[in-house]
Amino acid sequence: MNCLVTEEYYQMLDIQMINMVKETDRMLESVRKEREFIVNLIESKVKSTFQNTYATFNIGNTSVVGIKRYGSMATELAIETSDVDLAVVGLDLQGNKELQIQLMWKLCEQLELFIKTYSTIKFIDTATVPVIKLQVDRSEEHT
Repeated sequence: MNCLVTEEYYQMLDIQMINMVKETDRMLESVRKEREFIVNLIESKVKSTFQNTYATFNIGNTSVVGIKRYGSMATELAIETSDVDLAVVGLDLQGNKELQIQLMWKLCEQLELFIKTYSTIKFIDTATVPVIKLQVDRSEEHT
C-alpha cells in the first residue's frame, strides 16, 4: 500500500510540473509577442528619425540604421519581468560622443511620446554606451 501511495504522489507531482511548465511557456510567449510589438515600433521610429541624417550605408547603398537586441531577450532567456535591451546601430557619428548622447536624448523623448502608453523609458547617458532602458507595461488595459 505504501508503495502505491508513493507512486500516485509522484504521478500527481509529474502532472503538476508539466502543467506549470506549459503555463509558464504560454505566459512567456504572450510577453514575447508584446515585446516584439514594442521593439518593432521602436525600430520604425529609429529608422524614421535617423534614416536621412546620420545613417551609414552598405555596398548596395541600403541604410543599415536599426536596432540590435542584446541581453536576455536576445538570448531568449528573458522572463516576465525582464527589461528590453536594445542598441541603435548603423549611425555614422564619427566618434562624437556628445552628438551620440544628444541624438539618443532626442530619440528617447520621441519614444516617450510614441510608446508611453505601452512602456516606461529611462535614458542612461552616463553609461559607456548610452542606454535607453525599456520596461513593457503588462497591466490588463494593455494586454
